[in-house]
Amino acid sequence: MSGSKSISQRLISGSASAAAGKLITAASALGINAILARILTPEEMGAYFLIFSIVFVGALLSQLGVHQAIVKLIAASYQIKYPDTSRMSIKAAFLIVLVGVLMISGGYVFGFGKWLAENIFESDLVGNVVVITALWILLRAYQTLISQTFRGFHQIFYATIFEGAMTGVLLVSVLFIIYLLIGDSSLQQVILITLASLFITIIIGGFKLLNFYKKTMFVEGIDFKGTLKISLPLFLATAAVPCVAEMHIWILGAISTEDDVAIYGAAFRVAKFVIIPLLIVNSVIPPMIAQLMARGESNKVEEVLRTTAVIAGIPSIVIVLVLGLFSTDVMRLIYGGFYGSGGFILLILLSAQAINSLTGSPGVLLMMSGHQSIVMKFALLSGICGVLLTYILVFQYGGLGVSIGVATGMVMHNLGMWMYAKYRMNIRTHMGISYLLKAKYLICKNVLNKK
Repeated sequence: MSGSKSISQRLISGSASAAAGKLITAASALGINAILARILTPEEMGAYFLIFSIVFVGALLSQLGVHQAIVKLIAASYQIKYPDTSRMSIKAAFLIVLVGVLMISGGYVFGFGKWLAENIFESDLVGNVVVITALWILLRAYQTLISQTFRGFHQIFYATIFEGAMTGVLLVSVLFIIYLLIGDSSLQQVILITLASLFITIIIGGFKLLNFYKKTMFVEGIDFKGTLKISLPLFLATAAVPCVAEMHIWILGAISTEDDVAIYGAAFRVAKFVIIPLLIVNSVIPPMIAQLMARGESNKVEEVLRTTAVIAGIPSIVIVLVLGLFSTDVMRLIYGGFYGSGGFILLILLSAQAINSLTGSPGVLLMMSGHQSIVMKFALLSGICGVLLTYILVFQYGGLGVSIGVATGMVMHNLGMWMYAKYRMNIRTHMGISYLLKAKYLICKNVLNKK
């Protein structure tokens, strides 16, 4: 599939599907956190954020970069010069993740989980749910893999639905019923309900993905070597950023109280709303970037990146202004009066997210064009600087110091990738006035074509 018309049509239709899924996911996440703040104590809420962080890191490590590689492998197999090896890559991906999950979850159950809870966080709440936390890691890893496999097939709607929208709707519905009928719950019950929601999502998503898998060309064998050749560099590049980023909340959990963790974690989740528009376009463009780079069409790559930067940047600015002006009131409204003290934390995080939104998607460009090592270097450098700053400030300022460290690392990372893309690859990714008009024309043109 080639030509600017087909690219623009896929961009608009994919963005619409991604927007619907991401908005449902975001609204569900907001509802989940708001309800949890009312049915759990602040101490339990802090423990929940720590466990969620552990699950996030554990699932990411279990995937060994396969969830990123599968997008590139399936997208590249669409090109005429490549054979259709999608089936071999998919089989390899699911088996590699299985091995990764058994290693990570097994290690967490048989020793590391208890050690982490007792010696780092000093939390009985975290230590009492080690086994179900390991199960959460397993389900989260396969949920992400299923979603990314759909993305490789350009099935953006299914990718966003099974990435989090379905799980979020199921979970917020059950939690809301509990809130209305009972009024409170325990941390263990909340995690078990989360596992049930994830399991249902994986079963439905797996059966749907099987239909696409059967349509691929039948090829015997499993391409472990080819999959790992792409996934391991991506793993080093993509795991560095989130894993280092999660160290901030781990430091806070180790040094401060679970109440402070609850306030910081609540503010951090509200700040993530700023990048929802960018997450939407980033869920659509990776296979497009991979295909265009494979054809050597860097001019079209820049057109896609800068147009989507405008589409994502303008709503992000509006969100920053609205949330920033009423940060304390927003925290109180969503989570309750106890969390109002996180208003300034939210303001700092919002500012960093706004800067990141304006740079567009340089990370997607670098990862889909074979520059994974550059992403890793920027991630490690910025991440270490941010973590060091967090460690210095957390003793005196608590969650506020952590937010400054997080914001510093995030901005350094995105600006570094943006500068590399601009000056070394000669591809600009940030939003610009000229692309505002192009984005408007692109949207109007596709709407009229549909009519």
